[in-house]
Amino acid sequence: MDPATATALLEGAKAAGAAGGGAGAGAGAGASAGASGGAAAGAGGAGAGAGTAGGAGTSSPFGELTDLPLRGGGQQDDEERRPVPPVLPDAEDAERAAATTVGALIATGLLPLLLAAFALATIVAIIDALNPFGGGDGDGQWAARWPVSEEIPAVYRPMYEAAAEHYGVNPYLLASIHKQESDFSRNPTVRSGTNFAGAAGPMQFLLSTWRSHHAAFRAIKKHRPGEYPLARRSLPSCDGVPENDGCVYDDFDAIAGAAHKLKADGADRDLDSAGTRRAVCSYIGACSEVDVCTGSVNQYCQVLPRARRWEVEAGRAVSGDAEAAVRWALGQEGVVEQPKGSDCGGPINGWQRRAGTPCGTAWCGVFVHEAFLQAGIDLPWWIVSVPQTLTRARAGEAGMRVIDKHDIKRGDIVIFQWDSGDPDHMGLATGSFKDGRLPTIEGNTSHGVHRRSQPSSVVVAGVRVGAAA
Repeated sequence: MDPATATALLEGAKAAGAAGGGAGAGAGAGASAGASGGAAAGAGGAGAGAGTAGGAGTSSPFGELTDLPLRGGGQQDDEERRPVPPVLPDAEDAERAAATTVGALIATGLLPLLLAAFALATIVAIIDALNPFGGGDGDGQWAARWPVSEEIPAVYRPMYEAAAEHYGVNPYLLASIHKQESDFSRNPTVRSGTNFAGAAGPMQFLLSTWRSHHAAFRAIKKHRPGEYPLARRSLPSCDGVPENDGCVYDDFDAIAGAAHKLKADGADRDLDSAGTRRAVCSYIGACSEVDVCTGSVNQYCQVLPRARRWEVEAGRAVSGDAEAAVRWALGQEGVVEQPKGSDCGGPINGWQRRAGTPCGTAWCGVFVHEAFLQAGIDLPWWIVSVPQTLTRARAGEAGMRVIDKHDIKRGDIVIFQWDSGDPDHMGLATGSFKDGRLPTIEGNTSHGVHRRSQPSSVVVAGVRVGAAA
């Protein structure tokens, strides 16, 4: 055997060891899926509601699901990396070392084993790459974003987060619907078959509706946990489902499908947006069940309030008075000056009177004052002045403090500056920065009360009020 051939075999043996270890670990993670509980009867409403009756058969607005990028990931690092030149041994020494090593491998019988390991590692790597169920990285990376209580089972939290992040909806809404429809898959009737209305699985899809959302899992398959209660590998009801199609009885597939449906019906990350409400109405089948507690067995009116509570408990939304202020402010969307340009008219007159300012004066601060007044906090008179608010909050007056704009969250007052002068506008944050933009509700903008999505460049700072400060 010549030295060149010997060296090549040696390098192949080394690669076999590395590839065998990595691919074997991946295959083990992918192959370990199974069911772990979920058989106990729950208090959820799987058997009582029509589930996703609304919007049955609607087509997906996303086209081929596999083309959808996972938000916030997959970006390539464009920074140039300069390779470190290797230290090369003397050529003659290398040949002698290679020949000696290969000879030793042959003498001990290890070379055939290493070559076999290399072949096996290659096969396993190919199988793992083609695995439609992904590699299972549900390792609790999002645990800090959830309430401390165990009300929401930990096994489902990565599923809600992955689906919500990709499709741009609220993870607590997914959790609340899951709770409502099947008590987090604990209701034994959701493992197979349909209820009296034809709804199936842990997220209670009508089978006609499922056809529009069954492939949603493909875009997030790498986030499939290794084990969870209703896993398709352990469900006879999923036996006939092709591997590249979602099974309505599988937790992961159903949660992904629910997120896709909510997005298709207009939902976003804001639990108080009109689009999210419409999407929940469509999911449940009637807005009357969403808005009013009618006494029905499933009490679908609890879906959005429960999601909001979990969001507050997780620290992603503010509690108490600031949340109440935001809720009131969102309810004023569409109020306009009468006539436009007058800085007066309609309910604006009452807001100005209670803030101690006359009709005809700028009222963005007046709107913020009224929002907190409706929530039970009477902010001081200087809230109507943007520069005064910023100055006095920096001094800690009235239980208020200034926060960095990147720390702004729902319920904080937002201070804006449109040009090089003093800050000259304010509103209320309805969420936190996402992709460089901040969602707000503002008064005295375009002569009325409107939602906005403001770029970071015009936001000066946030002001936090009361207990939230």
